[in-house]
Amino acid sequence: MQAEHYSGPIPPPQVLEQYNKLVPGFAERFMVMAEKQSDHRHELESTVIKGRSRNEWWGLHYAFLLAVLFGAGSFYLILQGLATAGIALIIAEIVGLVVVFITGRLLQRKENKEKIEALSRSPR
Repeated sequence: MQAEHYSGPIPPPQVLEQYNKLVPGFAERFMVMAEKQSDHRHELESTVIKGRSRNEWWGLHYAFLLAVLFGAGSFYLILQGLATAGIALIIAEIVGLVVVFITGRLLQRKENKEKIEALSRSPR
């Protein structure tokens, strides 16, 4: 009894050669398939990265716009003699921005930690 084991997307040359004996041209077809799969995966990863980057850009700009609007509203309330409401709105805005920032950082760290763990578990 004999057992063989290999790791990775492409089998060793001896295995490809044996398949090629059974099905002529198999090794080349297999390599083309592996290259296409690799190209497809790279394209998907690029699309995901570009999409996330675009979403982060829009999120950042909308957050800035909302912060400016709330700040302007707060100062308007203060100028209208409603200092308590204006100050409360400023404090609520600052607390909201800090909570969103901290939550985003924690989620980013968690995601990075999961990626590092996944990479350390994957066979090389």
